[in-house]
Amino acid sequence: LAAAPALLSAQRFALRGDRAAFHNLAGEVTLEAGSGSEVVVTVTRGGSDADELEVERADVDGADAVRVVYPEGRIVYPRMGGRGQTTVSVGNDDGREGWSWGWGRGRRITIAGSGRGTEAWADARIQVPAGRSVTVNQAVGRVTVTNVDGRLRVKTAAAAVSATGTRGFLDIDVGSGGVTVANAEGELKVDTGSGGVRVSGVRGSSALIDTGSGGVTGGD
Repeated sequence: LAAAPALLSAQRFALRGDRAAFHNLAGEVTLEAGSGSEVVVTVTRGGSDADELEVERADVDGADAVRVVYPEGRIVYPRMGGRGQTTVSVGNDDGREGWSWGWGRGRRITIAGSGRGTEAWADARIQVPAGRSVTVNQAVGRVTVTNVDGRLRVKTAAAAVSATGTRGFLDIDVGSGGVTVANAEGELKVDTGSGGVRVSGVRGSSALIDTGSGGVTGGD
């Protein structure tokens, strides 16, 4: 039997600025309603090479942010499946200034479901108090949003996003992956390069859905 992937102890960050952000390349992210005034980010690293990841707090484009820094050009993330693969560009050589998919400036990183490379990822739980503004940049891995009241921006390169019971502004930008939004109140924007969109129970001033390739279904 294969050994279970290593998990390191969780790291907790309390973000106090007007804007909070989380930047990561591989893992699963959950956003949920929080209490108090701070956005609380709890990060748990996984994989046989988990100790090679750095998790740090920094100011990124004026936001109080937590970012996960990956050490080399090829990351192995088994949850993608054996044939899964995507490539992103990070903002500079040390990977500390965010990322974009496709061709871009800076260091290119491939994330694959198997093969050689650094087997490591970081899962995050983000607790968002009412009225806060949070941005999530997640290259690969599912993002789930539940009962958050605030201004949310979620950007992924190749990952599914689902949101339920949100209030306030919600902006979801996906390179490749499906999007599901249910029972949302407020302004909604969904943009996918490739992937289906399902929307239901949305009430607000506007709803914009833009897909490069994929079906759109909606109701209520």
